[in-house]
Amino acid sequence: MKFFKYIFIPVAAALLATGCNKLLDKPSRYGIEGKEVTDNEKGLDLLLTGIYDDVSSSHYYGALLYLYDATKSPDFYQRNVGGGYSFYSENNYSLYSNMNGNPRNLWLRCYRVVRNATILIDSINEATGEIESLRKIKGQAYALRALAYFDLLRLFAYPPRYSCTWGSAYGDTFRLGVPIINDIATGFNIEDHVVTRSSADECWRMVREDMQKGYDLLEDTYAEPGHLGPAAALALLMRVNLYMEDYKEVVNLGVKWRQKYESDYTMLTYDNYTSNYYKSFNSERVWELKYSATDNLGASSISYWVRKQTYNIPGSPLDGTVSKNLGYAKLALTHQATTGGYECMTKYPNDVRQYLICTLGIPFSDEITIRKYIGDPTHYVHNIPVVRLPEIYFMLSEAYWKRGNQTAAQEMLAKVTSVRRKENNPTLVNLNDILDEKRREFILEGQTYFDWFRNGRNITIRPVVGCIQASEGISFGTTSGRSYRAVYPIPLNEMIANKAIRNQQNPGYSAYSERVEVEEDVY
Repeated sequence: MKFFKYIFIPVAAALLATGCNKLLDKPSRYGIEGKEVTDNEKGLDLLLTGIYDDVSSSHYYGALLYLYDATKSPDFYQRNVGGGYSFYSENNYSLYSNMNGNPRNLWLRCYRVVRNATILIDSINEATGEIESLRKIKGQAYALRALAYFDLLRLFAYPPRYSCTWGSAYGDTFRLGVPIINDIATGFNIEDHVVTRSSADECWRMVREDMQKGYDLLEDTYAEPGHLGPAAALALLMRVNLYMEDYKEVVNLGVKWRQKYESDYTMLTYDNYTSNYYKSFNSERVWELKYSATDNLGASSISYWVRKQTYNIPGSPLDGTVSKNLGYAKLALTHQATTGGYECMTKYPNDVRQYLICTLGIPFSDEITIRKYIGDPTHYVHNIPVVRLPEIYFMLSEAYWKRGNQTAAQEMLAKVTSVRRKENNPTLVNLNDILDEKRREFILEGQTYFDWFRNGRNITIRPVVGCIQASEGISFGTTSGRSYRAVYPIPLNEMIANKAIRNQQNPGYSAYSERVEVEEDVY
């Protein structure tokens, strides 16, 4: 649907973007009209399917979120080649106030999840259907809404360490979160409400409350493949508390998770890792987004964007070399003393995760990348993990360490190192030992940059490589130099649409100055 920004757009990502103020007064994009979407189990289940479509979109978990993390982390640089998305500004820390592109797409997609989850939550109590099925749908809606706000806060606001009054490095400059739309009345009658950015305190508490509600509704239910189930919801609740620096609660939740769900999952062994790490629904994957030969992201997939199609035959001389000129190959591992992506992945000679390294197949170049996502049998058809078993151990290890229990921290870390590099007593001198091990494990899975940011672990200057210029490092918790670009600016489109937040741009970025007419494509 095309429209101009002179038509007021609700802050919750163009809620139905019709110019109308009544709930569901036009045909749903999911093929059910009006109140039929919300008054029965079938309609609500279709609406939930639409939410998953948005989560798995290339503009969210399907590609953009993980590529954002990769290019802002110390692990990758973007090569100067055409095709696909561009993360040059993220990679070079040259974000600017009036940019739209990636931040706009992430903002809109996350708020579309918020929109539809809110419709579902506010409507389900009046719907007809099987009670347990409705309860399960509602639990997923709460958890998915919490996830969308969690990611909005990670992308467009500072982590609780800096932004929340209880944070260990709190600064009033960073106190703002994002706009909260958690009821239908506000979302669909936005012109009757003043919707500004809420405090980070309020936002993070709401995320935790929503995720807790989601888990409470889902506990002891069964998750369909590709859907968020109780084990994933509890793991995500751990993740939220880890960001909120509530390490005692992380430990409590982690103990509960192990008691209830650990027996359902198994770490891949050292010997079967290379043949199974990429396979859909393997024994480590707690929740993954599902794609198929007929429903996939094509050239927008992470695999297509990151590398060329390779031979993946452990033990073969061809293994890791390019088999077909298919893919953009726009990311390559960084090299820099001990902090580069290549140096991190190759620190331990017997680390089985070195198998992930593959060539880019570029003539007269020794650039390399990561084959984390292998399409089977098609290059761009691959599932995307959101929660995996090793994250439970890493979260517990970090929480135990920060609570002064080094023995327990090392024990949890060994759950991973014992099967990745046959190390039962991993070195654990400081927090960075945990973060670096997690970096190796979750490279290109949307964890590293956010982990460094929330812990205040600064990113050092990167040398001139490929198309990336030498740039200032990121010193988190400051707005000097390029460091304010640690987060995205609030998108220009949103500033145009919502006058109430025009004076709430993120610190360091230029204030909103003039109204610009911008044509958008909502769907």
